[in-house]
Amino acid sequence: MVSAQSEAMSQDLRGIMGTHSGEQRDVGTEQRRIDAAWREYSGYDDRYKQANAERGQAGKIQVLHYPEATIVASIHVDDAGRAVSGHEHDPDAQSLRDQEQAYRDYLKSTPPDQRLVIHEGSKIEIADRDSAIRKRADAGLTMYLAQVTNVEAVSGEPTDEEVADYLEIQGVERDQTALFTTLRALGSTLLSDETAEDASQTGIDVAQLVHFQLARNHVEGFRNYTDDEKQEISKDPARVQQVLAEMSAQATTYALERFNPILAAHGMPQFFLDETGHLQYAEHNGVNLVNMVAPSGDGYLNRIGKLTSEFRDKTIFSRLAHAVESGKKPFMVYGGSHVVALKPVFDAYFMAQPNTA
Repeated sequence: MVSAQSEAMSQDLRGIMGTHSGEQRDVGTEQRRIDAAWREYSGYDDRYKQANAERGQAGKIQVLHYPEATIVASIHVDDAGRAVSGHEHDPDAQSLRDQEQAYRDYLKSTPPDQRLVIHEGSKIEIADRDSAIRKRADAGLTMYLAQVTNVEAVSGEPTDEEVADYLEIQGVERDQTALFTTLRALGSTLLSDETAEDASQTGIDVAQLVHFQLARNHVEGFRNYTDDEKQEISKDPARVQQVLAEMSAQATTYALERFNPILAAHGMPQFFLDETGHLQYAEHNGVNLVNMVAPSGDGYLNRIGKLTSEFRDKTIFSRLAHAVESGKKPFMVYGGSHVVALKPVFDAYFMAQPNTA
């Protein structure tokens, strides 16, 4: 049975598919195929938990070969080979070598005019393989591979505003969304840092991170400067320091006065000022932070994580289906949790079980 939330999500995102021209296309049939497949989505339930545990025990990426797409479920393992939360930022990791091999196989089997790469997250500037991985983990590698092989790459993500709007409809206020994305970003940043496990020992400016997240979620009173504004401000070093100080002060006040009561109400670590007066967060372990916002947990922020992941999953699937319906055979790399949650949808859409050899 289709849940009311799933049906509402399907309606909300119907426009993502757009319309396609061409006499040979039956848009109505395509949309019915997409809608029918989405009905198989059950999110992060017990089926997901069991399948995700099995994926973790395997300790390596999963490559799902469908007739019309290749989908890679990325993984992050520790030194003992155990799957842990987060994405892989080590350029020498075996999982990333395996991803590269999967891409080479994809290129061999896919005609150039049918190639398309779908990556997680927003686009970044790519300098080289290792720096792309250190900055954006497996997604950075995905974008790098597309760039060096001249294959079009697109994000599978909804916009920040679309996510915030959807969460607001589900009863999550903008400040709560900003708190969720702040801790998610802090955890990811800590996991990507190679030298320290503590935000106070890295180059992470927690106040600036908080400000950015408040602005990206369109919390009233916060905004990010445009590129033109940044360029103008950068001409005056004193002005740069003034703006940064104002942003930090505004974000620090908000974190202490608005975020902390929410965290305290749910028994979670809080923000504080260190001995130098800089904003810090009481949880310094990146894996713990990622687990605090993961969709499979039972805590307050886990609920927001579940809603966010479900909305992202619908968008990811829609992007993939859009590409297939336009004649592409995409190569898509996403975090393993998303792929596991979406596999019943993929199976229904492609009307086949994937080859995982």
